[in-house]
Amino acid sequence: NLRWQAWERCHLQMICSELAQLQKRYKITIEHRNDHHEILVEFNRPGSSRGLGLCCRFEIDNAYPYGRMNSQIEQPQESGQPELVDLHTLQATVKNSKPGYGSLSRTINVISAFFHNATVGFGVLE
Repeated sequence: NLRWQAWERCHLQMICSELAQLQKRYKITIEHRNDHHEILVEFNRPGSSRGLGLCCRFEIDNAYPYGRMNSQIEQPQESGQPELVDLHTLQATVKNSKPGYGSLSRTINVISAFFHNATVGFGVLE
């Protein structure tokens, strides 16, 4: 029982450390649910003061970092605005990410790079 408590504390410290590092680079919201934590990461459209370009939601439970993360990626759209990112390709990329320590960070970094590359030179009319 003491070993389990020590493992659980180290596990939580690892997750907290990873989330603290991510919060330095991205706009992140953390919500506690009954049996998991929900991590919300927002990416803004370049050159726009309105709205989001991409919203990603990750569920982290006790299986993290070795189990698969449930993820959801949405692209809020205004009428008449083109899609910024190919969500199908991005979802497939995220789904194939390997579990392990730092997998949330790696996944968010991949999404960020994908989003940045898709929106380079994208002119937003306000």
